[in-house]
Amino acid sequence: MKLKSMVLAVTIGMFAASLAQAAPAWVGLTGGATIPTGDTQGGAKLSDVLKTGYHGGVTGTWGVGKMFGLGADVVYHQLKGKNVPAGDKLTVSPLQATIHGSWMPDMKGSKAMPFVTVGAGVYSIKSKYEAGATSGFASSDTTVTKFGWNAGAGVNWKLNDKFAPGIEAKYHMISTEGKSTSLITVAINLLWSAWGK
Repeated sequence: MKLKSMVLAVTIGMFAASLAQAAPAWVGLTGGATIPTGDTQGGAKLSDVLKTGYHGGVTGTWGVGKMFGLGADVVYHQLKGKNVPAGDKLTVSPLQATIHGSWMPDMKGSKAMPFVTVGAGVYSIKSKYEAGATSGFASSDTTVTKFGWNAGAGVNWKLNDKFAPGIEAKYHMISTEGKSTSLITVAINLLWSAWGK
């Protein structure tokens, strides 16, 4: 029994060591601007209804071989209303929970780590409208969860074996009723190595 336990422990240790060498993982923080694009269901430009907002969250990518990675993102976005009646407030807050796949070309010793990424998952969109005292509109607070996907590219700089800041841009398409909602995000990443090199 002890021998089996020792063999199992050694096997797990060897697997973990080989995984760490062959498949680095980077986890960290991401945040930046969220830009509304496309049209609303009524035909107006989304950028005429919502101002450019912000987003922030966590991200992680686990290496699968030398040039590919799989990961996940949990990101909160917030955009404020534009051209709403005086005294009224509109806030749209998508919460993104997506998985992604990345392709990372081998730069042969360079500190630059460029990547192309495609992701998909759910976006839980909270829309809150607060009517002012003189407004003829009714206040509302709704949340819908919809499927969405995103695609983008960026580059991280490996300053050392443990830290790699970077930038990225992504296009997001959320399958809302009628016309899909589209967003562009531009972000700064602060990534730390979880294991591997």
